[in-house]
Amino acid sequence: MPIKVRIVFGVLVAMVILSAGFSFTDYTRYQQQQQWFVQEKTASKTIFLDHIMLGLKRQMQVEMKAFTRSPLVLSALASRNDEGIDEIVRPTFNRLKASNIVDALSLVRADEISLFQIPEKSSLTGTNSLIQRAMKKGKTLYGVVENADGSLAVVLAFPLYKSRKLVGGAAYSRNFEAVAAEYKAANKAEILVTDIRNRLLLTTNSTLFNRLGPSQLETALKDNTPIELNGIYYNVVSLPVLNVAGQKIASFYAINDITSAYLGLRQVSLLTKALMAGVTLIFLLGLAFWLHQQFIPLTRTVEVLKELTNGNYDVEYGEN
Repeated sequence: MPIKVRIVFGVLVAMVILSAGFSFTDYTRYQQQQQWFVQEKTASKTIFLDHIMLGLKRQMQVEMKAFTRSPLVLSALASRNDEGIDEIVRPTFNRLKASNIVDALSLVRADEISLFQIPEKSSLTGTNSLIQRAMKKGKTLYGVVENADGSLAVVLAFPLYKSRKLVGGAAYSRNFEAVAAEYKAANKAEILVTDIRNRLLLTTNSTLFNRLGPSQLETALKDNTPIELNGIYYNVVSLPVLNVAGQKIASFYAINDITSAYLGLRQVSLLTKALMAGVTLIFLLGLAFWLHQQFIPLTRTVEVLKELTNGNYDVEYGEN
């Protein structure tokens, strides 16, 4: 193999190795940046979800006085006079329901006997359990509960006292659909909520999630890649839903359409790669031409030496 070819080949191999090293370094840095971006994005979405929960809590807290400062309710609980309790409590529920502050309301005596509950269904086990805990702890408790039918609710439970004596407890409750609806409106996202067994609890777009299951969402989260569906690209964020004790009881998936941004970024990436390939090709062609020019005298010298070796002493040797 001629020495010129060897040098060109060596330079080419060195450039390939160097380019591979830069590419690997750039890819590693990109992955680290993506991981950091996902963590920051998840943190911001978690903060926003907490903000929604805090807003619901404040709305309910303002209305606690409808029970804590109601002589009629407290006297009825203290005397265990259940007659007429419906007429006392129902107007409060109707007002709070019309104001989109509660979807359900429960009232129990100190002996945990239920006096009023709307909706009237035994599936509100999580709500009633939180009331019992609030009475035992003697303080207000707030958080997400899971009822017997699997539904999630945002509940504010608080004890009721008359003359510093515990006489009962009450709870305001909002369906978790209210949280999903507010999140969707603010973030332009579709929401899917599943329990810890990946069973569907609620969704804001049943058509979309009939084609996107929890397994696909988890795969996208693991690979840190968008989901493509009929030419539309979706970004996925998963947030844990915790109960009052801090235990995870559900997963909150937020899916955003990022088609325009993703295709724009991919186009920029392709253009960058094409530009790098073009620059590399021009460099190699220029290097090959330069080496050819530099090796012209050496090539001529070799030819002259060959002629001399063969006994031809009439050969001419010029500068080029």
